[in-house]
Amino acid sequence: MGKPVRLSLSLGIALLVFAVSPALAQDFRATLTGRVSDPSNAAIPGVSVQIKNAGTNEATTVISDAQGNYRIPLLKPGTYFVTADIKPLGFQDGVEFCRNLPDRAGVVAIPTAIFYDHPEAARGHVRFAFCKSPETMAEAERRLRALSIGAK
Repeated sequence: MGKPVRLSLSLGIALLVFAVSPALAQDFRATLTGRVSDPSNAAIPGVSVQIKNAGTNEATTVISDAQGNYRIPLLKPGTYFVTADIKPLGFQDGVEFCRNLPDRAGVVAIPTAIFYDHPEAARGHVRFAFCKSPETMAEAERRLRALSIGAK
Protein backbone atom coordinates (compact mmCIF):
# COMPACT_ATOMS: atom_id res chain seq x y z
CA MET A 1 0.00 0.00 0.00
CA GLY A 2 1.59 3.27 -1.03
CA LYS A 3 1.26 6.50 0.84
CA PRO A 4 -1.18 9.09 -0.50
CA VAL A 5 0.34 11.87 -2.55
CA ARG A 6 -0.67 15.11 -4.08
CA LEU A 7 0.64 15.48 -7.58
CA SER A 8 1.56 19.07 -7.03
CA LEU A 9 3.14 21.82 -9.03
CA SER A 10 6.28 19.82 -9.60
CA LEU A 11 4.76 16.50 -10.56
CA GLY A 12 1.66 17.75 -12.25
CA ILE A 13 0.97 19.90 -15.18
CA ALA A 14 2.85 22.82 -13.71
CA LEU A 15 5.93 20.71 -14.37
CA LEU A 16 5.26 21.84 -17.83
CA VAL A 17 5.52 25.56 -17.23
CA PHE A 18 8.91 27.15 -17.70
CA ALA A 19 10.10 30.00 -15.53
CA VAL A 20 12.70 32.05 -17.32
CA SER A 21 15.57 33.01 -15.04
CA PRO A 22 16.60 36.65 -15.14
CA ALA A 23 20.14 37.23 -16.26
CA LEU A 24 22.41 40.14 -17.04
CA ALA A 25 21.89 39.56 -20.74
CA GLN A 26 18.87 38.27 -22.60
CA ASP A 27 18.93 34.48 -22.91
CA PHE A 28 16.75 32.26 -25.06
CA ARG A 29 16.94 29.33 -22.61
CA ALA A 30 14.53 28.52 -19.80
CA THR A 31 14.63 26.92 -16.37
CA LEU A 32 12.09 24.36 -15.17
CA THR A 33 11.48 24.36 -11.41
CA GLY A 34 9.03 22.51 -9.22
CA ARG A 35 8.34 20.77 -5.93
CA VAL A 36 7.16 17.25 -5.10
CA SER A 37 4.87 17.08 -2.05
CA ASP A 38 2.31 14.86 -0.34
CA PRO A 39 -1.30 15.89 0.53
CA SER A 40 -0.13 17.67 3.68
CA ASN A 41 2.35 19.65 1.57
CA ALA A 42 5.28 17.79 3.13
CA ALA A 43 8.25 17.51 0.80
CA ILE A 44 9.02 14.23 -0.93
CA PRO A 45 12.78 14.07 -1.49
CA GLY A 46 14.50 11.67 -3.86
CA VAL A 47 12.02 11.77 -6.75
CA SER A 48 13.73 11.47 -10.13
CA VAL A 49 12.45 14.06 -12.62
CA GLN A 50 13.67 14.01 -16.21
CA ILE A 51 13.02 16.38 -19.10
CA LYS A 52 13.77 15.24 -22.65
CA ASN A 53 13.85 17.31 -25.83
CA ALA A 54 11.69 15.42 -28.32
CA GLY A 55 13.62 16.83 -31.29
CA THR A 56 17.18 16.20 -30.11
CA ASN A 57 16.68 13.44 -27.52
CA GLU A 58 18.78 15.50 -25.08
CA ALA A 59 17.75 14.49 -21.58
CA THR A 60 18.44 16.00 -18.18
CA THR A 61 17.59 14.17 -14.96
CA VAL A 62 17.55 15.67 -11.49
CA ILE A 63 16.50 14.39 -8.06
CA SER A 64 14.24 16.38 -5.77
CA ASP A 65 16.17 17.72 -2.78
CA ALA A 66 15.36 17.47 0.95
CA GLN A 67 12.66 20.15 0.49
CA GLY A 68 11.17 18.31 -2.52
CA ASN A 69 12.42 21.00 -4.90
CA TYR A 70 14.11 20.46 -8.24
CA ARG A 71 15.58 22.76 -10.87
CA ILE A 72 16.53 22.06 -14.49
CA PRO A 73 18.30 25.09 -16.02
CA LEU A 74 19.48 26.06 -19.50
CA LEU A 75 16.73 24.41 -21.56
CA LYS A 76 16.86 25.29 -25.24
CA PRO A 77 13.65 26.07 -27.16
CA GLY A 78 11.88 22.92 -28.30
CA THR A 79 9.23 20.33 -27.51
CA TYR A 80 9.86 18.56 -24.22
CA PHE A 81 8.51 15.59 -22.32
CA VAL A 82 8.77 15.46 -18.56
CA THR A 83 9.01 12.09 -16.83
CA ALA A 84 8.72 11.41 -13.14
CA ASP A 85 9.62 8.43 -10.98
CA ILE A 86 6.43 7.42 -9.17
CA LYS A 87 8.07 4.91 -6.81
CA PRO A 88 8.79 7.46 -4.03
CA LEU A 89 5.09 8.31 -4.19
CA GLY A 90 4.12 4.75 -3.26
CA PHE A 91 3.46 3.36 -6.74
CA GLN A 92 5.43 0.66 -8.54
CA ASP A 93 3.61 0.26 -11.86
CA GLY A 94 3.38 3.20 -14.26
CA VAL A 95 0.82 1.42 -16.46
CA GLU A 96 -1.58 0.94 -13.54
CA PHE A 97 -0.93 4.48 -12.29
CA CYS A 98 -1.69 5.97 -15.72
CA ARG A 99 -4.74 3.75 -16.21
CA ASN A 100 -6.31 5.08 -12.98
CA LEU A 101 -5.24 8.73 -13.26
CA PRO A 102 -8.00 9.91 -15.68
CA ASP A 103 -10.77 8.56 -13.45
CA ARG A 104 -9.22 9.99 -10.32
CA ALA A 105 -8.12 13.40 -11.62
CA GLY A 106 -9.29 13.83 -15.21
CA VAL A 107 -5.61 14.15 -16.21
CA VAL A 108 -3.52 11.76 -18.28
CA ALA A 109 0.07 10.62 -18.26
CA ILE A 110 1.83 7.98 -20.34
CA PRO A 111 3.67 5.01 -18.81
CA THR A 112 7.24 5.32 -20.04
CA ALA A 113 7.73 1.54 -20.05
CA ILE A 114 5.70 1.20 -23.25
CA PHE A 115 8.57 2.84 -25.18
CA TYR A 116 11.22 0.37 -23.98
CA ASP A 117 12.35 -2.96 -25.42
CA HIS A 118 12.83 -4.01 -21.79
CA PRO A 119 9.83 -2.34 -20.07
CA GLU A 120 10.97 -3.27 -16.56
CA ALA A 121 13.71 -0.63 -16.89
CA ALA A 122 11.08 2.13 -16.81
CA ARG A 123 8.22 0.44 -14.97
CA GLY A 124 7.98 3.14 -12.29
CA HIS A 125 8.19 6.19 -14.58
CA VAL A 126 5.45 8.19 -16.27
CA ARG A 127 5.61 10.89 -18.92
CA PHE A 128 3.77 14.19 -19.15
CA ALA A 129 3.45 16.25 -22.34
CA PHE A 130 2.61 19.93 -22.48
CA CYS A 131 1.18 20.52 -25.91
CA LYS A 132 -2.13 21.95 -24.70
CA SER A 133 -3.50 25.48 -24.41
CA PRO A 134 -2.64 27.50 -21.28
CA GLU A 135 -6.28 27.21 -20.15
CA THR A 136 -6.22 23.41 -20.45
CA MET A 137 -2.91 23.27 -18.60
CA ALA A 138 -4.26 25.48 -15.79
CA GLU A 139 -7.31 23.23 -15.39
CA ALA A 140 -5.13 20.10 -15.33
CA GLU A 141 -2.91 21.70 -12.69
CA ARG A 142 -5.98 22.55 -10.59
CA ARG A 143 -7.18 18.93 -10.79
CA LEU A 144 -3.77 17.50 -9.92
CA ARG A 145 -3.40 19.85 -6.94
CA ALA A 146 -6.72 18.61 -5.59
CA LEU A 147 -5.84 14.97 -6.13
CA SER A 148 -4.83 12.81 -3.22
CA ILE A 149 -3.95 9.35 -4.45
CA GLY A 150 -2.23 6.27 -3.14
CA ALA A 151 -1.43 2.83 -4.45
CA LYS A 152 -4.14 0.26 -3.97
